[in-house]
Amino acid sequence: FRAAAPGGGGVDGRAFVDATSALGPWLDSLGCGITKMVNVNVAKLEQRFGDAATVDVAAAAAAEVARGAKDDDDSVFVAALWNARILNLVGRLIDDVLEADDLATDERTISAIATRAYQKTLAKHHNWVLRPAAKALLKMTPDRASLLRDRFGYEAGEWNTRARADFADFSGALQACLRRLAAVYAPYDEEI
Repeated sequence: FRAAAPGGGGVDGRAFVDATSALGPWLDSLGCGITKMVNVNVAKLEQRFGDAATVDVAAAAAAEVARGAKDDDDSVFVAALWNARILNLVGRLIDDVLEADDLATDERTISAIATRAYQKTLAKHHNWVLRPAAKALLKMTPDRASLLRDRFGYEAGEWNTRARADFADFSGALQACLRRLAAVYAPYDEEI
């Protein structure tokens, strides 16, 4: 996600798509079904970007707004916004996991952490019909040992060292990209 938020500002659409696509196996590890939603939006972005070597998400979104196409289901505006919202959930989840003093003895379940992250992020964008379904999917998130050891490959002795460092590094890169995306959508009164 660092490449998606280059030093000069803006959001590099190609790098955003690449980073989001690469996240698929990690999202699959959560076991709650969000990978499919992300991939649908990735496909829409890839289609919209076509063969362009670089695409600035802000410029693409502004062009769609000017044409009156921002609400089209296959627009860059909608696809990047919803992937940003999903990634905001992921970022919140990681940050909530990292709040624990000790990842091995944290009494909170990953499912509870994921549900809390959902309530702080995506829930406000879902209607009353979707919220219970989303919360039910989040209950399918694996337990801590299954997630960190079996799915992510960290031995228990690495949870407070290597896993914590990797998660913090990923979170920093993701949050920088999300701040840029929030700035893209702020003029249109859209929250990620």
